[in-house]
Amino acid sequence: MISTGYRSVHAERVQWAGSVTATTDLAAALAGADYLVLSIPAQSLRVDLTSWAPHIAHGTVIMSAMKGIGPNR
Repeated sequence: MISTGYRSVHAERVQWAGSVTATTDLAAALAGADYLVLSIPAQSLRVDLTSWAPHIAHGTVIMSAMKGIGPNR
């Protein structure tokens, strides 16, 4: 998707809106974000949020769109 603007793995030749971009740079992806939508496996939530926390601004609204049950610790 980064090079073509298309995500063809699950959606055959769907063109994303020009305002939607893809990046592998976590800091760039979260910079200035008003909202963060989590759509990750529940099992990785604790580890992922721990590493992302320094990049999430105070006041960012975090929404969960995930399913599953993480490990009990």
